[in-house]
Order: sequence, then structure tokens, then C-alpha cells
Amino acid sequence: MDATLPRFLNGPAADAELRLPARARQALLLVGGLGCGISPAFFGYFDLTVWGPIAIGLTVVAIALLFARQAVPSGVRAVAVLGLLGFGVWCLISMGWAESGDRALTEGDRWVAYGVYLLVLLLLIGDRRDAEVLVAGTTAGVLGIAGYEVVRLLGGDGQAQFSGTRLAEPLGYVNGLGGYFLLGFWPLVAVAERLRQPLLAGAALGAATVLASLVVLTDSRGTLFAFAVSAVVLMVVLPGRNRRAWALLVVVAAVAVAWGPLTDVTAALPSPIANPPAHTIRHGITVALLVAPGAAVLWGLASWGTDFLNARRPDRGALPARVSAAVLLALAAVAVVGGLVAAKDPVGRISDQYESFTKLEPTVNGASRFTSGGGNRYDYWRIAWHQFTAHPLDGVGAGNFDRTYFLERQTDEDVRQAHSIELQTLGETGLIGALLLGAFLGATALGAWRRAAVSRAMPEEIGVTVAALGTFVVWLAQTSIDWLHLIPGLAGIALGAAALLLRPRSREPAARSGLRPLPTLALVAVLVAGGVAIFFIGRPTLAEHLRSVAQGELESSPADALAASDESLSLNPDSLQGYYLRGAAFARLHDFAAARHSLEEAIEREPHNYVSWALLGDLLTRHGAVAEARRAYRHASSLNPRDRGLLRLASDRAALKRLYRHP
Repeated sequence: MDATLPRFLNGPAADAELRLPARARQALLLVGGLGCGISPAFFGYFDLTVWGPIAIGLTVVAIALLFARQAVPSGVRAVAVLGLLGFGVWCLISMGWAESGDRALTEGDRWVAYGVYLLVLLLLIGDRRDAEVLVAGTTAGVLGIAGYEVVRLLGGDGQAQFSGTRLAEPLGYVNGLGGYFLLGFWPLVAVAERLRQPLLAGAALGAATVLASLVVLTDSRGTLFAFAVSAVVLMVVLPGRNRRAWALLVVVAAVAVAWGPLTDVTAALPSPIANPPAHTIRHGITVALLVAPGAAVLWGLASWGTDFLNARRPDRGALPARVSAAVLLALAAVAVVGGLVAAKDPVGRISDQYESFTKLEPTVNGASRFTSGGGNRYDYWRIAWHQFTAHPLDGVGAGNFDRTYFLERQTDEDVRQAHSIELQTLGETGLIGALLLGAFLGATALGAWRRAAVSRAMPEEIGVTVAALGTFVVWLAQTSIDWLHLIPGLAGIALGAAALLLRPRSREPAARSGLRPLPTLALVAVLVAGGVAIFFIGRPTLAEHLRSVAQGELESSPADALAASDESLSLNPDSLQGYYLRGAAFARLHDFAAARHSLEEAIEREPHNYVSWALLGDLLTRHGAVAEARRAYRHASSLNPRDRGLLRLASDRAALKRLYRHP
């Protein structure tokens, strides 16, 4: 008995060295990378009914891997995983004080899913070959979506890919699509930089040029910012700067050649909602496809020539690298001086754009968004900061940014997130949430620093590190001024990059490969935690599925829709959408009292949600209760004072009477 108990509590240390067959690991990594790479085809897995089942599947895989390995990540890897999982749990805990418990639940489940995916990756990645398979799968997926995009743009329905004059489909979000293509850019640059096969290296750089051209079509300033930050980090931190700088220079030059036709597509039109003409789209993408092979050939020839000269004259030492660096510095100086001259008054222009940013001025028609500071982000960030200062420790609750935003906003734009992972975290989850998420980001940064040191000692590691660090910095930089972190498919690509940066040194023995033996008793805790995670994710996922079923049956069979909505609410009683749907079903069944009661239940759960009050006003108007409807609209308008439609409904009694007579 005395000998059995320690074994049960501690488990055999040798189990930490158990490894899955390489092919099995790599097959799983390929599926994970490819799945994230093709995610825009499924709207980035943004819908809970899509990412919820994926999260449940990942939880099952994580439990299976933990039982197979009987080991868990240790050190900085453990900090990264626990940071993400802890942040997700804190978001779930915030349901206790968040007005919208449903949104806090969704946010918490999403971050728990991210933590589980990172855990799976850290358990699977063992060596550089595993890392290369993950990068290859992700990049293949991105190139597949890019190829689909190009075919659509060249075809007759290219206009359908645009939101106004900006490329948006298939993801459905302009800035997200720009960031997505940039996530696939650095792995291709890494191949072009490190591969000593001129034909393949040239093809990789040509493909990177196509991705860069598609980024231009999104007209996304956040993506340009992410590119600049990631380029600076890679040039400062990692060795191989000369070759990398020349590769970037070739891509930039190629995009510059195609810049005119590409920006003709994104130029402002008389109507802000009009799509670019089909012939303009075809011309722009055709020019991009013509310059990309030119970049490929140029880079292939340069790579062949460099390698040939190095092989013929190995005694030249560091002289060619020094000459290359000098030329690059001279070109950079010329570019900086030329930019300052072209700007005429750079300080004044920066001051003007900062003023445009803080005063929420729109981008001037016909002006490039890339050089404009106008927009509404200052308003989002101001409100998120006010949320943090009012609730510094715990925030207003995960996913609850919009409550304060609609009340205090100075713009007419309807958004529900702060467009910044840092400010959203502070405003919604306070310092505790920021520390937990910061643990993940800090651990990843430390992992990147270690990988940089490994790359200096082991040049064969540079390529994977360039791909991983570039990808992660792109994601972090853009989601710092946007909301890519809320799109699971894109966040999955970044988590894959983080896992590569966190992997241990390649020459460490297996016993020190970043995994620590897991006591047998702890496996029971893992099983319990996995069951809890599946429960917390599974219930709202099933509820959302039932709500979707009810929505589809609402017009043809309101009775069936009512039954499905009731079942959905039994699984997730905090879902306002479920109450709205149930109210709509009662209304179609001509049960006014029940429909009103359903909306009043929604108001009771979230009294500061203006939508519920507005829907109650709509229902009351249709039934002729004009005075009550005005009171409901007036309350909705007080919660969203910049909504002109609500203001008119609250103040124009005659308009309500006309709506009652002619609904």
C-alpha cells in the first residue's frame, strides 16, 4: 500500500518521454494548420455553431494526448497555456457582474478554446520537422484562399468580393482579410530567404507578392501598420538580415509597379457603397499577376547568382555581406530623405493627422486611407479606457464593451468591441484579466527571444523562426488596433506561430523537451477539467444551434420555431437572441401578451440593452399602444442617444400612428 500510493500520486517519470509516432503528430499538425489556413472560406469560424464543436473536439484531443504522453508543458510553455486558460476562466467568472452574461460566456469559452488549442500544439510539436509541417499546412491554406480570390477577381463576379471599394470576401471583414493575407506573407518570405533552390525560392517570393497585392486591395491601414512592425522586429531580432531585406525590397518594388492599377480599384467612388467597376478590378489584379512572376524571376536569378559566387569564391569572407548592408543602408537613407522632401512639412502633416484622429474626422474622398489619420478608433479607445478607470480591477465584464459605448459614443458607427486587444482586455476584464493575458503574451515574447538565440547558433532554425515570429507579430500588432483576436481561424494561425516560438531548443534531450511528467492523480483532474470545459462550451453551442433552427422555421412554422427557441433558452437562459426569437414566434401566432412578456424577460436580464427596448416599442406600435411604444422608444433612445431613428420614433407621435396604420 505504501509503495502504491506514491506511484499513483506521482506516476512514472519515464512516461514524460513517450512520443507519438512522427507521422501521427505531423498528420494532426497538418490538419490543424490547414484548417486555420482555409478558415476564411467559413467566415473565420466566427460563428459559435462552427467554432464550438471544433473547441469540443480539441478538448477531447487534448485529453487523449495528455493521457498518451502523461506529461504537460513546463516552464515558459506552461505559463503561456495557463495564461490563456486562466484568462478564459476569468472571462467566465465575469458573468457574475457583467450585465450580458451571454456575451461573457461566449468570450470565456472562446479564450478557453484558444488555450486548449495551444496545449494541443505544444504536446504535438517535437522537432523542427513538426514545426515545418504546421507552417506548410497553414501557408498552403492561405495560398488556396488567395488562388480562389484571384480567380473570382478575374471572373465576371469580382465585384461581389468587395464591400464598397475594399476587398472583403470570403472572410466578410475587410481589415481581417488584409491581416489574414499578411499572416501568410512571412512564411513565404522565410522560404524565399532560406531555401537554396532558386526556382522554389523565386516561386515563394512571387506568391508573397500576390498576397501583398491582395492586401493593398483591402485598403487596410491596420494591416500596413502590422507589416511595418513585423518587418522592424524581424530585421532587429533575427539573423539573416541582408537576404531578408533584399527579399522585402523586391516585393515592395513589385507592388510599387502595380500600385496605380491596384489603388484605382480602391479609389473612392461617388457613392460610398458602390463596388469598383469589373474592368478596373480585372486590370488591377492582372497587373499584380504580371509583376509577381517578374519578382519571382528576379529573386530566383539573384539567389542563383549569389550562391554561385559564394561557391566559386568561398575565400571572400564577410565582404559581400558588408557591401550588401552598405547598399541597403544607402537605399534606406534615400527613401527617408525622399519621403521627407515629398511630405514638405512632415511635422505639420503628422500633427494634422493626429488632430484628424482625435477629432474623429473621416477620410477625405479621393485621399488614400494609408496616409489618413481619420476614423473612429480614438472614440472606441477612449471609452474602453474609461471603462478601465471606472472598474480597474475586474472591468465591466467580458464582451460588455458595447453597453458603455452606445451610451457615450461621439460617432454614429455601431460597433461592439474596442478594436484593441489590450484596451478591450483592460476595459472588460480589468487588471486581473490583463495580467492573465499578459502572461501568455510575455511567455511568447520570451520564447521568441530564446528562439532568436537558437537561430544565431543554429542557422537551420532561422527559417521557421522568421515564419513564426513574423506571423505572430503581424497578428498581435493588427489586433492591437483591431479585433482579429475574436476571429478563431485567424487567432488559430497566431497560436500556431506562438507554439513554434515556445518550442524548446532542438538539441535538448527528450527528458528536457519542455514536458513534465503528469502524476496519475492529476490525470483525473484533467479528465474532470475537460468535462467541465465541454459542458461550458457544449451547452451554449447546442443552444445556438437550436436558435438557428428556430430562426429557419420562423416564417413557415412559428409553432415549431417557438418549441426550438424554448429548448434553446433552457440551455442558455441568458441569450437575448433566444428571447427575441421566442417573442417573434408568439407574435406570428398572434399572442401579443406572450410576445410582450418574452421581450420584458429580455429587458429584465439586460435592462441597459437598447435593442430590447426598441423591439418592445416595435411590438407595441404594431398593436396600437402608441403611448407605451413612445415610452419604450424614449428609453431605448436614452441608452443609445446618437441613434437618429430611435430619436425620431421617441419624439414623433404622428409617425408612430402612421406605422400602426401601415405597418
